[in-house]
Amino acid sequence: MDYVEKFAHEVKARKLPEEDSKDIRAINLPNGNNEQDTMQDGEAQCMDDNAPAGEGDPTDAIHLCVRNWKSAKSEEMKKTWAIFDETAKIMEVAGADTCGGYDIGCSFLATILSSSLGPEFKRLHSKMCVNVFHGYSHNFVCQSIHYPNVITGIGLEDLETLECMFSSSNQLASVIRYASVYNHCLFINVFFKQWDNDKYANLATMIYSNYVQALTIIKHDSPAMAEAMQVLGVQAGDLEKWETKEAGYLRTVVSRR
Repeated sequence: MDYVEKFAHEVKARKLPEEDSKDIRAINLPNGNNEQDTMQDGEAQCMDDNAPAGEGDPTDAIHLCVRNWKSAKSEEMKKTWAIFDETAKIMEVAGADTCGGYDIGCSFLATILSSSLGPEFKRLHSKMCVNVFHGYSHNFVCQSIHYPNVITGIGLEDLETLECMFSSSNQLASVIRYASVYNHCLFINVFFKQWDNDKYANLATMIYSNYVQALTIIKHDSPAMAEAMQVLGVQAGDLEKWETKEAGYLRTVVSRR
């Protein structure tokens, strides 16, 4: 607990515009017009290191994203200090080039870099992104930076294991709806123990299936992509340039809001 608590006051809250200030803790959100609302250096560096080139201020994308997420609101943020402990442990065990998926990964990235974990996080070339399912609720600017489809190395992972687990656990509803508190706890405990056992038993099959799927994509989609590029006279560098140009345009649009 002491280890986690030491992070509690590292990233200071700042005020959002009046319409949001009652609901959202203004972490990572530049606001503009007075000195106390400006970003910390770590937050600005966070966006500079992870955003593609282009005009406009990409932190506006974070502003628009966070106001839509309950996870970024004040009462929820009070419960999330343990994430610092988890992040530190991942950095210690997994080492360099890790990427964490989180519903508000865009915001959490800036928070990490504003804390004492920031220098080591950057040194290890670690990243944060938004989950595949949740990512579509983030604005286009955020998606152009933090969505898994634009991050090399993510592969087929959707980062939504919890959503699958929650969906499956809905089967319990009809069983425990009118049960006592004791039986609630009993059935939930039994369900998740069985979930764990099933997943461990199926682990090899899951890894094999993902491997076969990846090989199939490489075998069939890569030649099709290469053929289409040849017909259209497109080079690999053009794709990268267009992606950067799109991200820059979206950021410019946001900066005009």
